[in-house]
Amino acid sequence: MEEDDDQGADAKDQQPRTKTPLSSSKSFFKPPTNEEMQQLSQTNELFKSNLFKLQIDELVGEVSINYSKVKPLESALHKIKSILDSLDDRPDLAVAEASAKLQKEGITIPFGHTPPPKDAKYKLGFQRPAKVAIVGSFLLRTLTKRPSGINVDIAVQMPEALFQEKDHVNNRYFHKRAYYLAVIASELKNKTSKHGFAVNVEFEAFLNDLRKPVIVLTSTKAAGDMHFSKLGVSIRIFPTISASVFPPARLAPGRNNVRPATLGSGAAGIDQAPATPHYNALVLQDTVLVAHLNFLHHHITESPAFKEACLLARVWLTQRGLTETQKSGFGMSGFLISMIMGWLLRAAGKHASRRIGKTFSSYQMLKITMDFIAEHDFSESPLFLTPTGEEIAEPEFSASEFLSAYDVAIVDPSGRINLAAHISRAAMDEIQHEAKLTSAMFRDQVTDHFDSLFLKQVDRPLLKYDNLVRVPQLTSAPAAYKGGKRLDFPDLTQFAVRYLPSLLKGALTDRTTLVTAYAPAYARWSCDESWESANDSSAATITIAMLLDPENSLRVVEMGPHAEDTAAVTAFRELWGERAEMRRFKDGSITESVVFDCDGTLQQRSLIVARMCAHLIARHAKLLPTDGVSFWAGLGSKYIKAPGIELTTGSFQPVMDAFQEFTRELKGLKELPLSVSTVLPVADALRYTSVFVPQPKADTSTFFDGYRPLHHPLPVVIEFESSGRWPDELRAIQNMKRAFYIRIGQQLEAKFPGTRAVVSVGSNDNVEESGWLDVTHTSGYIFRCRIHHDREATLLDRAITTVERSGSPAEVVGIKAAKQSYLTQYVRLPWHATQLGNLCLRHPFLPVTIRILKRWLAAHLLNSASVATSVPEQVLEILAAHVYLNPHPYGVPTSGFAGFLRVLDLVQSWSWKDEPLIVELEAGKMDAAMVNSIKAAFKASRAKGTRSPPMYVATERDSESVWWTDPYPTAKILERFIVLARAALAHVTDKFVHGGGDLDISQLFSAPLLGYALVLHLDPQRLPRFRENLTYSDEAALPVRTKYKNLVTNRDREAALLAQFDPVDCLLADLHAAFGHLALFFHDRYGGDKIAVVWKAGVMAPGPFKVNLAYNAAPDAAHLGAGHAGAVLPKGVKPAVRPNVDAMVSEMQRIGEGLVLAIERR
Repeated sequence: MEEDDDQGADAKDQQPRTKTPLSSSKSFFKPPTNEEMQQLSQTNELFKSNLFKLQIDELVGEVSINYSKVKPLESALHKIKSILDSLDDRPDLAVAEASAKLQKEGITIPFGHTPPPKDAKYKLGFQRPAKVAIVGSFLLRTLTKRPSGINVDIAVQMPEALFQEKDHVNNRYFHKRAYYLAVIASELKNKTSKHGFAVNVEFEAFLNDLRKPVIVLTSTKAAGDMHFSKLGVSIRIFPTISASVFPPARLAPGRNNVRPATLGSGAAGIDQAPATPHYNALVLQDTVLVAHLNFLHHHITESPAFKEACLLARVWLTQRGLTETQKSGFGMSGFLISMIMGWLLRAAGKHASRRIGKTFSSYQMLKITMDFIAEHDFSESPLFLTPTGEEIAEPEFSASEFLSAYDVAIVDPSGRINLAAHISRAAMDEIQHEAKLTSAMFRDQVTDHFDSLFLKQVDRPLLKYDNLVRVPQLTSAPAAYKGGKRLDFPDLTQFAVRYLPSLLKGALTDRTTLVTAYAPAYARWSCDESWESANDSSAATITIAMLLDPENSLRVVEMGPHAEDTAAVTAFRELWGERAEMRRFKDGSITESVVFDCDGTLQQRSLIVARMCAHLIARHAKLLPTDGVSFWAGLGSKYIKAPGIELTTGSFQPVMDAFQEFTRELKGLKELPLSVSTVLPVADALRYTSVFVPQPKADTSTFFDGYRPLHHPLPVVIEFESSGRWPDELRAIQNMKRAFYIRIGQQLEAKFPGTRAVVSVGSNDNVEESGWLDVTHTSGYIFRCRIHHDREATLLDRAITTVERSGSPAEVVGIKAAKQSYLTQYVRLPWHATQLGNLCLRHPFLPVTIRILKRWLAAHLLNSASVATSVPEQVLEILAAHVYLNPHPYGVPTSGFAGFLRVLDLVQSWSWKDEPLIVELEAGKMDAAMVNSIKAAFKASRAKGTRSPPMYVATERDSESVWWTDPYPTAKILERFIVLARAALAHVTDKFVHGGGDLDISQLFSAPLLGYALVLHLDPQRLPRFRENLTYSDEAALPVRTKYKNLVTNRDREAALLAQFDPVDCLLADLHAAFGHLALFFHDRYGGDKIAVVWKAGVMAPGPFKVNLAYNAAPDAAHLGAGHAGAVLPKGVKPAVRPNVDAMVSEMQRIGEGLVLAIERR
């Protein structure tokens, strides 16, 4: 009866299962006993692993109630029972009189949506309860701790004499039940205060249905020894009836028990009335609490592990937000899943193969139950928990009757009562979806997934679902809310939560894999008030949540029935209205269809489902976006577009086509000494992960102010066929490469008119520097080519050995830097780019996630040309890939923004100090042995005195996390990343929960400048990427132009120059060279117009004066004392100095002259 309540009668003799004790700690080194050997053997056989068993034992201990410390609760339960057993009878009263009398006592009868007429012919009475029993999980000892608290239930059986033969019709039973509950509330309120038992008495809608209120008692400190609420416990009181009060056949699924006003009360009129199956089930469920508890108690005594399995199932439901309390009455309670598990212990007939053995472990029981729930077709086959697993021999309780009356039917052991009447089809779809994910985790032989199964919260909508729709309180009833629906669901919101997912699921067909919905639960209300006083009906927002199919959800055309199927055509046109039209397609077929045109980009196609939902909700629920309907779909897309640049193309396809064409052109150059065998993409744009879609370079400016966008060349690596003609010396190899660059450029220009090639010989910083070849392709894209020769690796290793033996320290550093440059340029980047490119093709929304992530981190100044203050982009790409490759406990995201939020959650929740993040980028390349090897390497790296990357991200090719995270990001940058991720998640969640229809998430991409010591303000007119800035405005960027358009101004020449490079990158390099040992410099690489500065720890502290200080110093004024700038220090006192901030700020201003407008000291 609780959200995870089991229902039933007496089970006082149930004691916790004892475990065989292990050897005494005094004999720790003795050989294991026979009992211990048996336990170890059983652990291997009955659980996934020894570690999994230990984790389950610890979890069960954490979530279980310590029944030795519940004396306050037991005392309170005895006191409440004694009060209920001593209640006096009250005379029968007319409805109006009964209401007035209780109102004088300070009690408002909780009649809900369907109060009785004031002139009702029947009377309301009260007699002492026939039985008072503690029911549910408390007696079974299967209570679990939950954030929402623990419920302990008392069943109060109303005497049979209070009811008449026809009280099951027209809500009369619920009216008498509400009155009975109100009298108990009045008596409790009066008598508990007299006995010094201080409790608050409130009402609550059980299953979120106002027809079935219950009393909720919470204690205060004044209760003294009976202060049970300090244990996190609430006591609930349920009125019940005997099974003999109403014949079950009158409450069969196909019967009508709420008479429409237009029909008479005769037999003919009743036969014409629509069935009210949910109403009927609500009445019947009040008759079987004792029988159901006895059912569960029998299995607990019969199977030692059953109780533990029930506890695990409750934890699983709670963590996923699937309980009936969390789903506002539509979820699955711990009681119901326990009933299913108990029935599987004796499954017979067609379900015999699913049977759970009595000696199975709790893990095995839960695993089999998850498999059963995941695979059973509840929409086609009701589940009968009868001994035979079949329907009973009564036509009114047949499988077809249950199937036609309910979305989901799980019929109790009597064969007559649907325990899942409250569960909608959409809610069961979600439960089965989660069960399928859980079954897959159970089957994984490499990872145990314990955290994902039981510890992680999986109830956060923005992380769990791809698209979300928020629908405000319905102002008018949908056309479908008529007849039996109106009678069976007097609460319009409860009907809408069932109706809207069904409508959308049917219309969206295979575009979605899940459509579910939920609404806020009714809050508890004081017994002296009406339920309306505590519940704002205008705040009853319905949330529709969807999981999308990654391919079908992007389809532009929704195909309908063929023209000759007139009935289906009529239904299709009724569904879609004016959007439906008859079309002839290329294959000659003529069908109904609905078309949602868009520009063809992924961002626009991903909004098609939201546009379809908007149309359907407007047509069938009469609600428009202007009425407050909000669609959480496609968020983040606006931030991966440059605000000030008009796009030539919105897709990556042109640049990919250009690269393929360029590759063919290179391979077709026959006059080269060696043939080109491979061209490897290295640029992030060539793996779909650049923040902005690359644009082809125009010959002249398309902007009226002469602005030319900065075009970054796209790096690629050229590999030739194998040859022994290469020189065997590093410098000579670099010269050979330069010769190849010249020859390739000449041939490309000659063979393909319009191609332009420029060779750079490089800086000769190390023996690996050979320059590059920039080719402006006829498509307008610029490819930066570098040549890879695999012999270089051997020569570099040989050179390192030689230099370490006889070279200077500077030579050692130089040759090692050359080796790192070689590995990065020709080994790591090409492999990484290849794997990410393949993943982006497999997961079309992965690139969107990566692009939003890069943009967000850059907006917070952690993605710039300054490597010391940036998280490498390759790390960001691997983090995003992890979310798609290892999505547990969720499914694979089909939304770029949902994927982005999951990356933030990963960053802020991962234990970076204690665990390596292991990502398998190439499927099938990582086995258990490799995983263990990575974990061992991580453990060794964290050993005391060992330098280790703070952010340990390992792949199958980088088991020691040295490719991208060593030495950056530093611990401080990682800490900043974690703080930002946590704050961003909190902000978006708050916006979703409390923001109404406000979808503005711009604050998410706004970096606060608190905590920075200096801020360098840059001149927007000197920033070639300023049009990418999120705060871009024409006023800040546009210079004053000459009125003579035919004259080339200095500004025009400057614009052309700035289109070739970003001066901010150069400024950051200069600042780092001058002050990198003193300060950290933060910048947004995507058009940021500020550079923020933080002094390194300890830099500003005064220190003794020394020769060759690493900074410009000034005397410490505090050390000299106020007003003693020229004072002489006493003998024996050493002068102290501080960094001369004024001088350093002046030097920064000088370095940035022409680019830095001002430096703000904070």
